[in-house]
Amino acid sequence: MGGKARIMLVEDERIVAMDLQATLVELDYEVAAAVTTGEAAIENARALRPNVILMDIRLAGVLDGVEAATQIHAESNIPIIFLTSHSDQETLRRAKGSDPYGYLLKPFKGSDLRCAIEIALHKSEIDLRLRAREQWLATTLRSISEGVVATDVHEHVTLLNPVAEALTGWNQQDALGRRIEEILRIIEQQPREHSLSQSMLVAKDGSQHPAASSSAPIVDDAGMVLGGVTILHDLTEQRAAESKIRELNDELERRVIERTRELELANKELEAFSFSVAHDLRAPLRGIDGFSQMLIEDHAANLGPEGLDHLQRVVHATKRMNELIDDLLSLSRIGRSELRLGEVDISKLAHQTIEQLRVQHPRADVTVSVMDGIRVRGDSRLLHIVLENLLGNAWKFSAMRATATIEVGRSDVEGTGGFFVRDNGAGFARATAHKLFGAFQRFHSHEAFTGTGIGLAIVHRIVMRHGGTIRAESAVDAGATFFIGLP
Repeated sequence: MGGKARIMLVEDERIVAMDLQATLVELDYEVAAAVTTGEAAIENARALRPNVILMDIRLAGVLDGVEAATQIHAESNIPIIFLTSHSDQETLRRAKGSDPYGYLLKPFKGSDLRCAIEIALHKSEIDLRLRAREQWLATTLRSISEGVVATDVHEHVTLLNPVAEALTGWNQQDALGRRIEEILRIIEQQPREHSLSQSMLVAKDGSQHPAASSSAPIVDDAGMVLGGVTILHDLTEQRAAESKIRELNDELERRVIERTRELELANKELEAFSFSVAHDLRAPLRGIDGFSQMLIEDHAANLGPEGLDHLQRVVHATKRMNELIDDLLSLSRIGRSELRLGEVDISKLAHQTIEQLRVQHPRADVTVSVMDGIRVRGDSRLLHIVLENLLGNAWKFSAMRATATIEVGRSDVEGTGGFFVRDNGAGFARATAHKLFGAFQRFHSHEAFTGTGIGLAIVHRIVMRHGGTIRAESAVDAGATFFIGLP
């Protein structure tokens, strides 16, 4: 407290009042006012707000000291010390009802007065801090989103915050002093989990609300149980959200099942259609090819050079059509085949593929470099098809080079393990790269480079089936590099 404590004196005996004022000044206190009646004490307490009031019990006027102290106490928290010559039981009883901070019997020593004043000032400061803390706690309890119910050691309700009032249907005034089971009627719905039980809370009017509750004892520093506190969590919105999520999940699951069934049916129909088309196309192609071969073998002399050339073009076209049908069927099967995942030795598969190319399309001008130890996780059969297409393209599109180079190495694509295939062949324009993996996309004439335009579409589909990535880097006449990333 800064400065001198300000004391108000309420004493109707003039000589006693003067002596007390002198004593207070001698004890280094400031006398804020000296009055003789209870009415004047109330008025000056309001106006001056002294730190301590010294109050005689027997006063002139309508109000005595106890009555004046009671009214002052109702309006403010100014500490009051009674100074009186009376110590009978009735006077003491009345004095205690006004919550005084001290009670001194006349005559008393100055040291006794100082002790009473300092204790009152100290107790007033402690009470002020306690009230501030209680106010903070009360504000907190009113503000939190959970309901709070506190009880004493006998399980009688001592506090309900507003949320608890709303959940239980009880207001605090009616609930105080009642046993907690009258206020909290809970129907358990499932066993406790992590000290929190989900339950239905039955309100005062009989309505039920989904809620969760948790309880804990209130203990003092010595471990003595003083009471308990129960926290209530309103689960109405949570239950509604959970119900909505369940409905959405059920609807999603139903749609997934329905779409899966539709997809399976479409796949079966597509497979039947593919084989039917392949069969229906192959039959006339076989006839065209057979009759063309017969004409070449038996009637070549009658056809003449130009007719023979036309007929050979027909034979070549039927061969291309058969290749196209085979590639289309392969592309169709890729999407339906089951993945058999395991460790795949890419280096070994690359060497095998190169050996096949050397046998099928012998060339002496190709230099091939395959890094050892390239291993990935995937389907060996499908990744072999990837290498057959990529290396086959590299072999084909580098055929015009005096010295062709093909390289297979390890690479990381977007943080995943993988490999690349590089050649120094014809390459392609960057502007057309976005079309590269579509079916029937060709960037070179069939006369320059044979093929159906399906191979890279097959490669792309296999990589996607693995959850991987594929990208290409190239420029016209500068070769091409294909990067494969696998998880």
